[in-house]
Amino acid sequence: MLRVRLGPWSLEPYGIGWFMLVLVLQFAPGATSPEGRGRFRFYMFVLAILGVAGVFWGLRETAFRWDHIGWHFRIAIACVAGIFTIAAFSPYASMRAILRHLGPDAWSVARRAPAWIAAILFVGIVTAKPDASALRTPGVPSGAAFERWYTTQTRTAMPAISASAGARVTLIKFNDYQCPPCNRAHTTYKPIIDRLTQEHGGAFHMVSLDYPLERECNPYINRDVHPAACEAAVAVRLAREHGRGEALEEWFWKNQLSLTREGVVQAAREIGGVEDMDARYEATLALVRADIEIAKGLGVRATPTYFLNGVRLPWMPPEDLATAIRYELRTTDEKTPTQTP
Repeated sequence: MLRVRLGPWSLEPYGIGWFMLVLVLQFAPGATSPEGRGRFRFYMFVLAILGVAGVFWGLRETAFRWDHIGWHFRIAIACVAGIFTIAAFSPYASMRAILRHLGPDAWSVARRAPAWIAAILFVGIVTAKPDASALRTPGVPSGAAFERWYTTQTRTAMPAISASAGARVTLIKFNDYQCPPCNRAHTTYKPIIDRLTQEHGGAFHMVSLDYPLERECNPYINRDVHPAACEAAVAVRLAREHGRGEALEEWFWKNQLSLTREGVVQAAREIGGVEDMDARYEATLALVRADIEIAKGLGVRATPTYFLNGVRLPWMPPEDLATAIRYELRTTDEKTPTQTP
């Protein structure tokens, strides 16, 4: 399961904290009087709309895939839905009365202890240092127990991939450059992957394969989740020929939410040095489709999906990914025959 993130923090505490703050309105002095009841319901309705907007933003971040949503975010959704339901089915006061009482009502709430307590808790929750559980699949242990769990996992026979030739340990990522979870996984895992690649030379290698969630190149999806994903995959492949693939990838990650087909073509030219994308598009798209067929054979249906020497990886903290990679390096080294001089 993946927890939705807003900057360095998880989004779920915002939803739960928002519910706590709105709940204060329910018990404010003016909310219980016949005159003020309608106004306070209207305040709750406005705040509920903001909460619903946050929920839909979070769902968009996970590509509306329920299986990517952790239980924390499900609680946040339930909280926001509860606020919305309470507010939506209540009578409203006239707008004039609401505007006339807005200032006094806000002050009546702000000067009471429950409001300060809720505000302090809200700030404490959203500014707390994020922990590794933000990238942890329920039921998968972490730390010392993770390696024992990892050794019990089934291995899938992987197709030969030329990019990983010579490596004893290969980490494969099926990727979509418009996929927000792919972006977060890239940011979270990159320092570990870069360090282990440097430490172990050619023994460890990561390969990024394409699985755009767009019907233009992916026949195994029902709708266009990311309308510029096929173009982005083609652009990166062509940019690699100029030694600028990584720079273009990083630009896509940083500008992911605003990517368009036109923007991809422009970035490919200005950042990736690709001047002939239109002329080579169809031929390169065939290579993207070849990756998609590999993914289909492995049962991949969403991005990102990782395989480490044939073991399909769950969402996990970066230190557990390092544990798995080191285990593979250690065990494959033990299996390598010793050469006599």
